[in-house]
Amino acid sequence: MNLTSDPVTLFNFIFCILIVIVSIWGYRKTGSYTPLSIGAAFGLFAISHAATLLDLAVPFRSELLFIRTTAYILVVAGFFLLTLDIIQRKLAENALREVHDGLEHRITERTRELAVANETLQNEIISRKNAEEEARLSERRLMDIVNFLPDPTMAIDVDGTIITWNRAIEEMTGKRAEDMLGKGDYEFALPFYQKRRPMLLDFVLKPEIEIDEKYSDIIQRSRDVLIAETSLPQLQGRSVVLWGKASPLYDYKGNITGAIESIRDITERKRNEETIKQVNRKLNLLSGITRHDINNQLFALQAYIELSKRSLGDPALTSEYIAKQEKIANTIAHQISFTKQYEDLGVKAPAWQNVNRIIKSVISRLPMRNICVNEGYPDLEVFADPLLEKVFYNLIDNALHYGGEQMTSIHVRSRIENGVLTLVVEDDGTGITAEDKTQLFTKGFGKHTGLGLYLSKEILAMTDITINETGVPGKGARFEMTVPDGTYRFTGKS
Repeated sequence: MNLTSDPVTLFNFIFCILIVIVSIWGYRKTGSYTPLSIGAAFGLFAISHAATLLDLAVPFRSELLFIRTTAYILVVAGFFLLTLDIIQRKLAENALREVHDGLEHRITERTRELAVANETLQNEIISRKNAEEEARLSERRLMDIVNFLPDPTMAIDVDGTIITWNRAIEEMTGKRAEDMLGKGDYEFALPFYQKRRPMLLDFVLKPEIEIDEKYSDIIQRSRDVLIAETSLPQLQGRSVVLWGKASPLYDYKGNITGAIESIRDITERKRNEETIKQVNRKLNLLSGITRHDINNQLFALQAYIELSKRSLGDPALTSEYIAKQEKIANTIAHQISFTKQYEDLGVKAPAWQNVNRIIKSVISRLPMRNICVNEGYPDLEVFADPLLEKVFYNLIDNALHYGGEQMTSIHVRSRIENGVLTLVVEDDGTGITAEDKTQLFTKGFGKHTGLGLYLSKEILAMTDITINETGVPGKGARFEMTVPDGTYRFTGKS
């Protein structure tokens, strides 16, 4: 067997082998029989070219003719399958394009619908946000109104959680809103009662709760509104009387969502009411004193007038009786003049008065000679009847009259012990005897009307201030006034 060195045949053989390899790869890649058919045809062509290269073309002419014929048939079949593939692919592409166009149309329609729905949703969101903002602003305005109410005010929800604690109640209790809001378990009662317990707004939410004896003074109970008064021994360090009004909170559907309570400090009002009660008693007492003393003097005057009638024949005796009558008349005039000074006793409500300014006013109207006066703290104020000035006038005037020549100074001092203020007016004069001390504040005791110190004591008693003389005889008089907690204050720094 001889090899033919025809390069064209060799090239065709190699080319056919490559085509077979590519066809096999195409079949495996696509699964289509078209590349497989073409590969089989070129495989037969490769056999034909191999026979030619091996110089076997002549001996196997008929076999090679059959191989080539079969190869051409396979090529035609391949091209037929290729054409069929192209047609099917074209039909598939058209179908896919129709599906794509339909899907694109549906996407476009759906996108438009979504755009409309999104716009509607955005409008709803904007409307809801606007409504929520308006509700928030409305709630903020309401909270601002409550926050700036002059009355201390608090509110709770149905669970007893604090939802409002305004500025006025911050000042009253010393508790900041940020420390109170959101807390439950009767936290709001601690600043008032130093323990957890129901308050007036709880009785509104839960009428079945028995009202505590501290709220026994219910002023008004109208439907679901409660108004009451209560006394507290300790609120920010002082005893107070509080007025409270509580009512439910409702939502727009009429459902109860909580309760609100407003509180007022009516301590001074109550103190004034009590003072007015005392005033009537004091005025009646003063009126009785004046009437009794003047009646006694009139009785004596009538007696001396009768004696004068009987002694007309004795000018000396008559003159003596007339002198006694004049003395009685002067006494009556003095008593009327003295009581005139006290006719406003208790008429005006007690008020805060600066002790230092009162002392300065008093000494400016008295003959102080060379007496040195220490007026005390410049910022001390006492809650007392407006006639408090008359008390200091009497004390200093008495010191000037009875202190003697040895007196050189008058001092006003004060000290605080256990919350009680002791206000002292003392001099370095002759002092008061032990015998006189026991009667010093008794009605009628003294060298003039006998009412000065007595009425001074009554004036002070209107606001529960007491007075006693504690000086040492021979070393000066010392009057101590005891001022209860809550009826004195210092307005600045001393």
